[in-house]
Amino acid sequence: CGELVYPFDLDLRIKEDNLRILRAIRFKNILGFQYEPKTWQAVKNNVAKIRNVSSERIRDELNKMFAHRSRAGSLEDLEKSELLKYILPEINKLKGVPQPRDLHQEGDVFAHTLECFRVMPPRVSIALVWAGLLHDAGKADTMTMPKTKGDRIRFNKHVKYSAGIATQVLRRLKFPNFERELIVW
Repeated sequence: CGELVYPFDLDLRIKEDNLRILRAIRFKNILGFQYEPKTWQAVKNNVAKIRNVSSERIRDELNKMFAHRSRAGSLEDLEKSELLKYILPEINKLKGVPQPRDLHQEGDVFAHTLECFRVMPPRVSIALVWAGLLHDAGKADTMTMPKTKGDRIRFNKHVKYSAGIATQVLRRLKFPNFERELIVW
Protein backbone atom coordinates (compact mmCIF):
# COMPACT_ATOMS: atom_id res chain seq x y z
CA CYS A 1 0.00 0.00 0.00
CA GLY A 2 2.54 2.59 1.05
CA GLU A 3 2.30 5.94 2.77
CA LEU A 4 -0.99 7.60 3.67
CA VAL A 5 -1.51 10.55 1.34
CA TYR A 6 -3.81 13.37 2.38
CA PRO A 7 -6.21 14.55 -0.32
CA PHE A 8 -5.56 18.11 0.89
CA ASP A 9 -2.84 20.27 2.35
CA LEU A 10 -3.65 20.89 6.04
CA ASP A 11 -1.83 24.23 6.14
CA LEU A 12 -3.76 25.35 3.06
CA ARG A 13 -7.07 24.30 4.64
CA ILE A 14 -6.25 26.36 7.74
CA LYS A 15 -5.26 29.33 5.56
CA GLU A 16 -8.69 29.11 3.86
CA ASP A 17 -10.42 29.48 7.25
CA ASN A 18 -8.26 30.24 10.26
CA LEU A 19 -11.06 29.24 12.64
CA ARG A 20 -10.29 25.62 11.71
CA ILE A 21 -7.50 25.82 14.29
CA LEU A 22 -10.07 26.09 17.09
CA ARG A 23 -12.47 23.68 15.44
CA ALA A 24 -9.79 20.97 15.39
CA ILE A 25 -9.47 21.27 19.16
CA ARG A 26 -13.23 21.33 19.68
CA PHE A 27 -13.94 18.29 17.50
CA LYS A 28 -11.06 16.27 18.96
CA ASN A 29 -12.34 16.81 22.50
CA ILE A 30 -16.09 16.63 21.96
CA LEU A 31 -15.83 13.51 19.81
CA GLY A 32 -13.18 11.88 22.02
CA PHE A 33 -10.64 11.55 19.21
CA GLN A 34 -6.86 11.79 19.20
CA TYR A 35 -5.04 14.18 16.91
CA GLU A 36 -3.47 12.72 13.82
CA PRO A 37 0.16 13.93 14.16
CA LYS A 38 0.09 16.00 10.94
CA THR A 39 -3.14 17.68 12.03
CA TRP A 40 -1.75 18.57 15.45
CA GLN A 41 1.44 19.90 13.84
CA ALA A 42 -0.60 22.01 11.40
CA VAL A 43 -2.58 23.46 14.34
CA LYS A 44 0.62 24.33 16.24
CA ASN A 45 2.30 25.76 13.12
CA ASN A 46 -0.61 28.11 12.45
CA VAL A 47 -1.71 29.37 15.88
CA ALA A 48 -0.77 32.99 15.13
CA LYS A 49 -3.33 33.00 12.30
CA ILE A 50 -6.09 33.03 14.91
CA ARG A 51 -5.50 36.81 15.03
CA ASN A 52 -7.25 36.96 11.63
CA VAL A 53 -10.50 35.61 13.10
CA SER A 54 -13.17 37.94 14.48
CA SER A 55 -13.72 38.04 18.23
CA GLU A 56 -17.32 36.92 17.82
CA ARG A 57 -16.32 33.77 15.94
CA ILE A 58 -13.66 32.94 18.54
CA ARG A 59 -16.22 33.50 21.33
CA ASP A 60 -18.76 31.24 19.64
CA GLU A 61 -16.20 28.47 19.14
CA LEU A 62 -15.00 28.72 22.74
CA ASN A 63 -18.60 28.62 23.97
CA LYS A 64 -19.17 25.39 22.03
CA MET A 65 -15.98 23.90 23.48
CA PHE A 66 -16.63 25.00 27.04
CA ALA A 67 -20.30 24.00 27.04
CA HIS A 68 -19.26 20.35 26.57
CA ARG A 69 -18.14 18.12 29.43
CA SER A 70 -14.73 17.81 27.71
CA ARG A 71 -14.02 21.49 28.49
CA ALA A 72 -10.92 20.69 30.59
CA GLY A 73 -9.35 18.74 27.71
CA SER A 74 -10.09 21.63 25.37
CA LEU A 75 -8.45 24.10 27.75
CA GLU A 76 -5.40 21.82 28.03
CA ASP A 77 -5.14 21.63 24.23
CA LEU A 78 -5.48 25.42 23.92
CA GLU A 79 -2.52 25.69 26.29
CA LYS A 80 -0.42 22.92 24.67
CA SER A 81 -0.92 24.34 21.19
CA GLU A 82 -0.06 27.84 22.45
CA LEU A 83 -3.40 29.17 21.18
CA LEU A 84 -4.19 30.27 24.72
CA LYS A 85 -1.58 33.03 24.63
CA TYR A 86 -3.32 34.51 21.55
CA ILE A 87 -6.98 34.21 22.50
CA LEU A 88 -6.90 34.26 26.32
CA PRO A 89 -3.51 35.70 27.32
CA GLU A 90 -4.93 36.58 30.73
CA ILE A 91 -5.42 32.86 31.45
CA ASN A 92 -2.09 31.89 29.89
CA LYS A 93 -0.45 34.35 32.32
CA LEU A 94 -1.62 32.17 35.24
CA LYS A 95 0.83 29.40 34.34
CA GLY A 96 3.61 29.29 36.91
CA VAL A 97 1.88 31.61 39.40
CA PRO A 98 2.34 29.71 42.68
CA GLN A 99 -0.30 29.30 45.37
CA PRO A 100 -0.01 28.31 49.03
CA ARG A 101 0.44 24.51 49.07
CA ASP A 102 -1.72 24.07 52.18
CA LEU A 103 -4.67 25.67 50.35
CA HIS A 104 -4.04 24.51 46.78
CA GLN A 105 -2.43 21.10 46.41
CA GLU A 106 -3.26 21.11 42.68
CA GLY A 107 -0.44 23.53 41.92
CA ASP A 108 -0.24 26.91 40.23
CA VAL A 109 -3.18 29.17 39.41
CA PHE A 110 -3.53 27.72 35.89
CA ALA A 111 -3.72 24.19 37.33
CA HIS A 112 -6.38 25.44 39.76
CA THR A 113 -8.38 26.95 36.89
CA LEU A 114 -8.08 23.69 34.96
CA GLU A 115 -9.27 21.80 38.04
CA CYS A 116 -12.34 24.08 38.17
CA PHE A 117 -13.17 22.89 34.65
CA ARG A 118 -12.61 19.25 35.61
CA VAL A 119 -14.95 19.30 38.60
CA MET A 120 -17.84 21.14 36.95
CA PRO A 121 -20.90 19.01 36.28
CA PRO A 122 -21.22 17.91 32.63
CA ARG A 123 -24.22 20.16 32.09
CA VAL A 124 -23.69 23.66 33.44
CA SER A 125 -24.50 27.14 32.18
CA ILE A 126 -21.94 28.75 29.92
CA ALA A 127 -21.97 31.79 32.25
CA LEU A 128 -20.78 29.61 35.13
CA VAL A 129 -18.08 28.06 32.95
CA TRP A 130 -16.70 31.50 32.03
CA ALA A 131 -16.94 32.64 35.66
CA GLY A 132 -14.91 29.58 36.66
CA LEU A 133 -12.36 30.28 33.95
CA LEU A 134 -11.91 33.94 34.91
CA HIS A 135 -12.44 33.85 38.70
CA ASP A 136 -8.70 34.02 39.55
CA ALA A 137 -7.49 35.96 36.49
CA GLY A 138 -6.24 38.76 38.76
CA LYS A 139 -3.93 36.57 40.82
CA ALA A 140 -0.93 37.05 38.51
CA ASP A 141 -1.11 40.82 39.07
CA THR A 142 -1.76 40.76 42.82
CA MET A 143 0.65 38.08 44.08
CA THR A 144 2.92 38.97 46.97
CA MET A 145 5.49 36.53 48.29
CA PRO A 146 5.92 35.87 52.03
CA LYS A 147 8.06 38.47 53.78
CA THR A 148 8.33 36.73 57.13
CA LYS A 149 8.54 33.17 58.36
CA GLY A 150 5.07 31.78 58.87
CA ASP A 151 3.53 34.07 56.23
CA ARG A 152 2.28 32.75 52.89
CA ILE A 153 1.78 33.83 49.30
CA ARG A 154 -1.06 36.32 49.17
CA PHE A 155 -3.32 37.72 46.46
CA ASN A 156 -4.76 40.85 48.07
CA LYS A 157 -7.67 42.35 46.11
CA HIS A 158 -7.45 39.62 43.45
CA VAL A 159 -11.25 39.39 43.34
CA LYS A 160 -11.51 43.03 42.25
CA TYR A 161 -8.67 42.62 39.73
CA SER A 162 -10.21 39.38 38.42
CA ALA A 163 -13.56 41.13 37.86
CA GLY A 164 -11.80 43.90 35.91
CA ILE A 165 -9.87 41.40 33.78
CA ALA A 166 -13.04 39.36 33.19
CA THR A 167 -14.81 42.50 32.00
CA GLN A 168 -11.97 43.24 29.55
CA VAL A 169 -11.89 39.66 28.21
CA LEU A 170 -15.64 39.46 27.78
CA ARG A 171 -15.76 42.85 26.05
CA ARG A 172 -12.93 41.83 23.72
CA LEU A 173 -14.88 38.66 22.84
CA LYS A 174 -18.01 40.79 22.36
CA PHE A 175 -20.23 39.06 24.88
CA PRO A 176 -23.66 40.68 25.22
CA ASN A 177 -23.85 43.13 28.16
CA PHE A 178 -26.30 41.02 30.20
CA GLU A 179 -24.09 37.93 29.86
CA ARG A 180 -20.93 39.87 30.68
CA GLU A 181 -22.52 41.38 33.79
CA LEU A 182 -23.74 37.97 34.98
CA ILE A 183 -20.34 36.33 34.49
CA VAL A 184 -18.46 39.15 36.22
CA TRP A 185 -20.93 39.10 39.11
